[in-house]
Amino acid sequence: MKTNRHFASFTRRFLMPLAPAVLLTSPFASADTLYFYGTSSNQNWFSQDNWYYSISREDPADHLPGSEDTVILMTSPVLIGPNSVSVNTMIIEGVAVGGGDISVLTLRSEFVSGSPGTSFNDSTVHIQNEWDIYSGATLNNSTVDLDLGAFILLEPGSSSGNTDLSVNNSTIYNEGQIVLTDQSGITFASGTNHFSILPNAVVSGSGNSYVINNGNAGSIVIFDNNGTVRADAGTLSITLAGTVWTNSLGTGKYTTSATNAVLEFFNAFTLNAGNTNRFNGPGLIWFYNNVSGVVNGKFQVGESNVVPGKVQFDGSFSGTGSVQVAGTTALPSQLIWDNGTISGLPVNIDAKSQLLVTNASTKTLSGGVINNAGSTTWTNDTGNL
Repeated sequence: MKTNRHFASFTRRFLMPLAPAVLLTSPFASADTLYFYGTSSNQNWFSQDNWYYSISREDPADHLPGSEDTVILMTSPVLIGPNSVSVNTMIIEGVAVGGGDISVLTLRSEFVSGSPGTSFNDSTVHIQNEWDIYSGATLNNSTVDLDLGAFILLEPGSSSGNTDLSVNNSTIYNEGQIVLTDQSGITFASGTNHFSILPNAVVSGSGNSYVINNGNAGSIVIFDNNGTVRADAGTLSITLAGTVWTNSLGTGKYTTSATNAVLEFFNAFTLNAGNTNRFNGPGLIWFYNNVSGVVNGKFQVGESNVVPGKVQFDGSFSGTGSVQVAGTTALPSQLIWDNGTISGLPVNIDAKSQLLVTNASTKTLSGGVINNAGSTTWTNDTGNL
């Protein structure tokens, strides 16, 4: 993991390309690096006494941070209160930030041994470029607004633990991309949380990554996917007990980018009337372990003449909507019925696609209809339909 010794290379990476733009706007502008050191009696961002030019605190700063500056937060908490601040780069050395409407180009949560990690408390954070998270971070009663083209990167976990973004009674608006790597993910831990994936935005996972709602702790998640949830190589697990699934703008996509990618869903879900969820890509999308799905909208596997999909479900489909399996001639979409019940809705297999009935578990058709214009194959020699 990276610690303070990586700051010099980090500064070169993110600040040097900005220098020409600064010179063009003002030949007298300069960007400083300021260190925050509070005391037990004074933890205020707006106190000039808490800012220094050096990590050794030998050079008191002569000004508060400005929008061109880099700030490094060294002591906890850092109190901003009901005020707005804007900086170029914010590096958080495992401390808590209290309040603030914060606008930042690049945000970095460092790993600090023995520290509880970065936390934002009653804060609103606008990220214009990147939030790089090492070890973990926490949102408490806060909002993160990820701009178009920006991204959040959760660095891989290690033997000492996962890299986890813990969300408590908070909101994430994703207009860019949230990148989950091996042994990293998002946990909705408590309170009522909103996770909004806007059109053209992406949540991607590689290795063993996850998005979890800890329903046992009373957490509620409004999961509003109008963009794309994507599994890259590895397994991205979506475990969202106690979650309200919505597509406020009508359509959400779930996809894989490689044949060795798996997107796993645990726990029940409801697809509301008037909404469409599309499932596609060369890997496997798996509704695992007796998942109960209420489909009142359109559940579409693949996109006709565009890209196929492969969905396996071990559970139940019911509702007043429909399941549509569509794909291309060369690469048909597949719906793999491994276990469970289809009731109260039609499952339409297009001429270019396939229904595969697998596993020895009993499958039940109850008040549902399978309209097969493609091919249906029973791939095992035991079990009942």
